[in-house]
Amino acid sequence: MHLLVSARDTGAAAHIAEIVPSLRAATDIEVTLVADEPALSYLRERGLSPQAFTVTSVATPVGTHAGALRNAARQLLKELKPDALLVGLSGPGVGVDEALLAEASALPTYAVQDYPGWIVEGFGVKPHTFFVTDQLAAQMTRARLNGARVIVTGSAKHTAYARLNTLTLREAGRVKLGQRGLQIGFYGQPAWFLPGYERAVTDLASALSAIGEGDPFYRPHPKESAADRARMASIFSRAGLTLRIDPNETAEQSLCAADLVVTCFSSCGADHIHLQKQSGVPLGAVAYLFTEDDLRRHHSEHAGSDVPPFATEGLALLAVDPRALASDLRRALDPATSRAMWQRIRNDLPDPTPAPGIILATIRES
Repeated sequence: MHLLVSARDTGAAAHIAEIVPSLRAATDIEVTLVADEPALSYLRERGLSPQAFTVTSVATPVGTHAGALRNAARQLLKELKPDALLVGLSGPGVGVDEALLAEASALPTYAVQDYPGWIVEGFGVKPHTFFVTDQLAAQMTRARLNGARVIVTGSAKHTAYARLNTLTLREAGRVKLGQRGLQIGFYGQPAWFLPGYERAVTDLASALSAIGEGDPFYRPHPKESAADRARMASIFSRAGLTLRIDPNETAEQSLCAADLVVTCFSSCGADHIHLQKQSGVPLGAVAYLFTEDDLRRHHSEHAGSDVPPFATEGLALLAVDPRALASDLRRALDPATSRAMWQRIRNDLPDPTPAPGIILATIRES
């Protein structure tokens, strides 16, 4: 079997990076890997040598370069003649994954879902099979797509965490961050198109100023521009805080170093939770910042729920009222909260290590 595999976003690429070696180790499957930025650079750093997709398409609205994207995908499929397609599934926008799905609908098509329940509308063509992280993600995905074939695999990208020493990463990350005391990190997203994103961040800055635990750090999303970063710094400056840009090279080292991970709905929240699964001691907590209606609507439209799944499962905290945000943060920073979260995660979070094998077996059966 000749399998074409693609990725365009780093969240999906992290799954693909763990799956492709298992696929390539199989003697009955030939794998061609293609990627667009930022996944292209990520996969190259992991030593996987993907082929570059030739249309720049990060966060491109449908219609802007739709013709060019689909034509490039059509030409690639004509050239490679794959028997099946496996794509990453993350957003926003459209790119190589969505274009290939649209042009390869006659083939068996598979998608690895990064964020639980997340569906990328793309060009209106959905994969035949979704690989998802857990039963809740499966329920959310099936509820949104009647008749979709959904297979629970565990979180493929988090199989890599079994090879990490979380305490070594925590020590190194805190040295990089420099400041003594509690380390509170905000993990950004390219969500500035939602007015509530800026309002939520503004409320967060005010609440952090009120609790007086020092200057937070900020880890921008790869798709956030220099202007976005400057805008974020300005918001925190108006609250009397100096926003430190996270100096850690890897997200995992940064997440291990944090006492509190705050985000709206970045997959960094899931990453921290999976790091907790591997850690012998508590690493802090995750708090989802859901204080604005348009953030909840956007999440509901794309993931099928107005509450992040890990908050539903009690593995993360949820802040929904800006007036209570300071008290929510104080509770999240309480060591008793961190320990309770860690114990729940260790007991309840599914083991991700079988994921690549389940995906390989499913593709072989097609």
